[in-house]
Amino acid sequence: MGRSITITLPEGTEEYAGDIWSFVNRMLVKLQANTHKGHWNEVDVLTALKGLEGEVKELEDAIYNEDADSVHREAADVANFAMILSSVLDRKLKENLFSEGAQLNLFESTPTLQWIDRVRHDLKYKYDDPHLREFESVVSDTQLYNLKRMLESVS
Repeated sequence: MGRSITITLPEGTEEYAGDIWSFVNRMLVKLQANTHKGHWNEVDVLTALKGLEGEVKELEDAIYNEDADSVHREAADVANFAMILSSVLDRKLKENLFSEGAQLNLFESTPTLQWIDRVRHDLKYKYDDPHLREFESVVSDTQLYNLKRMLESVS
C-alpha cells in the first residue's frame, strides 16, 4: 500500500477539485510506470530541463495526432518533469544555502561544461582574431549554452 497525502485547495479553487484529482492521478500513474528509472536525486538542472523539453515535444506530437489518450499521458509527463525540475532546483538552492556568495550553477553537467570550455578555448586561442578573443571575454555561459542548443536543433 502506498503513502497517502492530502491536498487542501485554497479558497476559490474548490471548483477545480475534480480536474486536479484526475490530473494528479495521471501524474502518479506515469511516475509509477517509471519507478524503474530511480529517483531524480542525482539529476542536474540541464538534464531535467532537457527532459521537460522532450516531454513537451511528445505532448505536441500527441496533440497534432489528435490522440486524446496520449495527450492526457504526455500532459502528465510534462507536469512530472516540471516537478522534477522544481525539485532539482530546490535541492541546488539548499546545497548552496550555507555557502556565502554561492550562485546556483545551472551548468553542472559534465558534457555541457566540457563543451563550454572547449568553445571558450577555441575562441581564445584557436582563431587569430582579436574580435573573437574579445567576444570570448564577455559572452556568458548561458549564451554559450543557448548557442549549443541552437546548433543541436539544426543538426
